[in-house]
Amino acid sequence: MGIEDRSGDGRVFETYPAAALHQWGFRSTGYKTKKHVDVLQDLFTELCERAPWLKVTSADHRHLLATNDDAFDAIIAAMIARAAVLGLVVQPTDEEKARARTEGWIAIPEEGSFNHLTG
Repeated sequence: MGIEDRSGDGRVFETYPAAALHQWGFRSTGYKTKKHVDVLQDLFTELCERAPWLKVTSADHRHLLATNDDAFDAIIAAMIARAAVLGLVVQPTDEEKARARTEGWIAIPEEGSFNHLTG
């Protein structure tokens, strides 16, 4: 079955990791590419400090998340999906809803919602 409603109806969420990082008070720029791996490492360390519930026990996985921006963005995308399921994302207005159903709606977490991801 295809996706008929792209407005964040609960089945599929479009994510934008940099916007979520910004809304949650993390650095949201300058962590992409191997050239900026030091920034990504600091960002991953901060994420782990602010989310002690995030258990990344494998050394290989920790290394991957701290050195590969695509892997890091995947974790952030999963957190955005969690925020969306909990209703902690900005919703389209009634006027925007019809257009969002066909064009899509990016699930952007509400400012300050990071500490509420555990439910």
